[in-house]
Amino acid sequence: MVSLLVGHCLQGSGVGGVLVLTEALITDMVPLRQRGNAMAVLEVVWASGSVTGPLIGGALAENNAWRWIFFLNLPVITIGFVGCAWFLKLERKEGTIEEKLSKIDYIRSIIFVGSLNSFLILLTWDGVSYSWTSWHSLVPLLLGAIGLVGFCAYESMLPRRPIIPTRLFRNSSTSIAYSCTFLHGMILWSIIHYVPFYFMSVQGYTSIMTGVAALPETLTIVPMAMIFGALAEKAGTYRVVFQNRILTELRAIPDFTILAAQFGYTLGKVVMDAVALIPLINALPPDTPGVVDFRLVSAKSIKTIWIVMCLFAVAGFISSCFVKGYHLDQALVTDQGFAIGVKKVGAQKSESI
Repeated sequence: MVSLLVGHCLQGSGVGGVLVLTEALITDMVPLRQRGNAMAVLEVVWASGSVTGPLIGGALAENNAWRWIFFLNLPVITIGFVGCAWFLKLERKEGTIEEKLSKIDYIRSIIFVGSLNSFLILLTWDGVSYSWTSWHSLVPLLLGAIGLVGFCAYESMLPRRPIIPTRLFRNSSTSIAYSCTFLHGMILWSIIHYVPFYFMSVQGYTSIMTGVAALPETLTIVPMAMIFGALAEKAGTYRVVFQNRILTELRAIPDFTILAAQFGYTLGKVVMDAVALIPLINALPPDTPGVVDFRLVSAKSIKTIWIVMCLFAVAGFISSCFVKGYHLDQALVTDQGFAIGVKKVGAQKSESI
């Protein structure tokens, strides 16, 4: 268990870095109007893993070969490492690695990450290992709250190089956009986390069938990313795409995936679930009523999650209506970009003069 937790922490650190760096590279190298297409390509790669990952992982887990799931990352990592070293040619900033690492405030980073992890411990323990009123739950809550409050106060007053600059939130449109992004991530990852539990514990699906049941959701990522990426480039504005987020959230509801496009699937699935549970419950031995109660409680709990997440999606949609519209035809202002094909800011200014 210890090796599994350590390996998962290392994997999470690498995945978090990849997510940030890919979007940072696109922001740094691609003009604003073309970023929709670039993000669409990124979503295609992401969706490819989202579609094949549950199927491959379910097949390996069902055949007692789940350890191979961890080794599947190695060839993909090798391809990405060689591709970055071979094709990614950037204008490098001057300075040694020691100078760049010295600009990182490790103490504030530890406080911020530790406070967030404290809240995660709270959410993991509460109602499962300990009650909500237990000191095991209250201590992580207090530590996380004190840490985040102290971090925000320190960020706004003292540091020369803040991790999260407070000036980013002085613009109302920026604040709303960040809030909607937060809601989007919370809704998306909450649903992705609980969907496998729903299919396996309530519906009684196997590991492979759980991966198959997630296909109506994962298969829609690629076409939607391509369509709205191209729409943003052609329209020259992002407000229509941004306000479409509520549809993105509603598609994640298990029985209403992409509403009209998946209506046939929805109707068939609802009918199947309603009928299939009858013989399933009747087939249980009479001395095991706890199994039925467990499934009922699990289904009601996940139903509550869907309702709450839909409310958050509606809140994000309403707030997105107040975002100020900016045209996408803007010059690429960056001090680091492709070594070939991207003009520096100074050169752009000299040409304009």
